[in-house]
Amino acid sequence: MFRILPKTLLITLGLGFILAILANIFTWQFLLLPLMLILVLCFLVLSWLRLDYALYFFIFELVLGGAGGRWLSLGNFLSIRIVFFAILILVWVYKICRKQLSLKPIFESKFSKFLIILALFFPILWGTLGWIYGWPARYIIGDGNGFLFYILFFLLITVLPKAEKSRKLVKVYLVSIVLMSVISTALYFLAATEIINIWFLKQLFLGRMFYGGKIGIMPDGAYRLFLGNGIFIQSGLLILTALLLSGYRLRKRGRNIILASILFVHLAIIASYTRGFWVAVLGALLFLTLWLSWKQRLKLLAGIVVLFIISEIVFQGLFGLSFFNFFFGRLATTVSVEKDPVSLGQRVSQIRILGGAILRRPFWGTGFGTYFPLYRTEGLVADPYSFELGYLDMLVKFGIVGFVFWGLVMIRIFFKGIKILLFKFDLDRRDRAIMFGFLSGLVALLIVGGTSPFLMSSFGIAHIVLTIYLVEQYASKSDD
Repeated sequence: MFRILPKTLLITLGLGFILAILANIFTWQFLLLPLMLILVLCFLVLSWLRLDYALYFFIFELVLGGAGGRWLSLGNFLSIRIVFFAILILVWVYKICRKQLSLKPIFESKFSKFLIILALFFPILWGTLGWIYGWPARYIIGDGNGFLFYILFFLLITVLPKAEKSRKLVKVYLVSIVLMSVISTALYFLAATEIINIWFLKQLFLGRMFYGGKIGIMPDGAYRLFLGNGIFIQSGLLILTALLLSGYRLRKRGRNIILASILFVHLAIIASYTRGFWVAVLGALLFLTLWLSWKQRLKLLAGIVVLFIISEIVFQGLFGLSFFNFFFGRLATTVSVEKDPVSLGQRVSQIRILGGAILRRPFWGTGFGTYFPLYRTEGLVADPYSFELGYLDMLVKFGIVGFVFWGLVMIRIFFKGIKILLFKFDLDRRDRAIMFGFLSGLVALLIVGGTSPFLMSSFGIAHIVLTIYLVEQYASKSDD
């Protein structure tokens, strides 16, 4: 019974996830509170029985659950993701106290002390500073919540210390990303063919479920479907590409699945209509090519050409537009306020506002929750304290001192990861490809972080934490 129960609970959580989405679609409000209570109870029991399974489901929800897990929440604040995370931490602490889990991996990790500072010291210090400066409490908590996700590293490294479980975690991560891409692509095509109304999708995801993102019809007639969890798509594309080019022997079925997954992830990135993603992926692919042979580079180039041809066919069929003109024209507007007066104009205004705040308090910043009410009205932005210019946002909130510390941690991740790739000769091709993919995903994340608030959110921090976890796994990997 105890062997069957964890899997039964996983299935129940998955079905509850689907039912909650249906309840949001059809506005079955009477179901939402009972569903939340049932799912929380199931997750609690699952965590108690199999903390590793609970972590797998938590990653699944993190990727598919939208901005902050607001597909199911208690009121307007307490989302189910926060409840799940609290349960994970409480059960983990209990098992540590009962000596069912060892703290040895934490003591041995070279990253532990840095992540303790990011997970605890940052929210306490800059949360207190934000309170002193009088910023709204809900915005302070919103910033602090993201940094608490660095705690996830300690759970992963103690609950999933073996290479076999780390591979399962990567598989769950990739399957979740591909599933999200398939859903996004399907909805995009249904909307573009007018089977589903694009404005209904906007009302559903951005209104009822508070997924975050942007949905609608662009001035050139192309549709846009960009959900808040879309940041994971670019990482998935890079990891899948690294696996395909690694030289790791794949069965024909496995290769076909990866090729199909890359196609769906690519289409989801195109559907996002987000220049930051496109530029980030291009930059990360350049990083990836540094580690490829000439033969692998030619394969990558051929794959890119094929995907562009498919995209051209899709856009001509759906919108009567040339994808090449659409893509390169959209990239060209990145540096021209005249061609894109809306988003670029907003970012220019952010430079003035954020730059002034940095100059006023350059060293320690103005604290978490910093909010400039004159920037934009709340009706036009989901989180008015989260600015699109991510690095300036970080400098405003925790100043040069905090930003330099955070930057040194990112540099350390790359140093350790590249050291593994160069000198860990016993690492097999599959694990080497995964390391390539996650480091490339981190490159993309850091690029897109310049024009988005993802580096301060649970999404960006989740990928950073997973990358550090894998660095630790591969650095200490033996042949067990």
